[in-house]
Amino acid sequence: MLNSCVAGLCRAALPALLILVAPNVGATPEVLRSSIQVQSQADAEAARSQADIDRMTEETRQMFDEYRNAMQEIEQLRIYNEQMARQVANQEREMASIQRQIDEFEGVERGITPLMVRMVDTLDRFVQLDAPFLPEERRNRVENVKSLMDDANVAVGERYRRLMEAYTIEMDYARNMDTYSGMLDFGGSLREVNFLRLGRLVLLYQTLDRSETGFWDTRTNEWARLGDEYRTPVNDGIRMAQRLAAPDLLAIPIIVPERN
Repeated sequence: MLNSCVAGLCRAALPALLILVAPNVGATPEVLRSSIQVQSQADAEAARSQADIDRMTEETRQMFDEYRNAMQEIEQLRIYNEQMARQVANQEREMASIQRQIDEFEGVERGITPLMVRMVDTLDRFVQLDAPFLPEERRNRVENVKSLMDDANVAVGERYRRLMEAYTIEMDYARNMDTYSGMLDFGGSLREVNFLRLGRLVLLYQTLDRSETGFWDTRTNEWARLGDEYRTPVNDGIRMAQRLAAPDLLAIPIIVPERN
């Protein structure tokens, strides 16, 4: 019974439902097209808006990066300028100090030049009066120093350095032994000999065949011969100076200065 009633109600309601649905079914394509068009326009507008937002965001980011880089460059320039200012200040102080030194040096130069001239003259006389070892080398050194004294292109400091270098070399001769070959004029006769210098104590010679040995006599400022008993000691000394023999004691004549 209940099922029959329900079936009857359904059959009665079906025409009304069809009447309500039919108009909507007829309008669906146009409404859908309109809805799609509106939605498409909205989506396009949203896309344009999003593109504008993205563009503005990118521009803002680029402007921020440029600003940050500009601020970093400004900071670097500030630090650089401060450093340059300190360097300029230091250079100005150094220039002032150098100028004071130049002013002082001009006075020192006027005082030291006559002293150097006297020192050169003293060195020249000393070499002339000293034992005649390495005569050409030592005379050339003195002449070179003399020429520097007259050369206006050579600074005073360089002149003084070369002069002191010559004095140092002369002083070193007193602290070492040396041997070298050369020609000896003895009594008008030239012969090739080996010279042996022991500091400034004694200057000896020996012919290459060891047949003659002698020394520089500071009392007479002449060469003098020695006896055959000095042949071996002098030869041993020459070998020592040549680093061919170990250092040892030598029996050689030494002239002791006499007390006036």
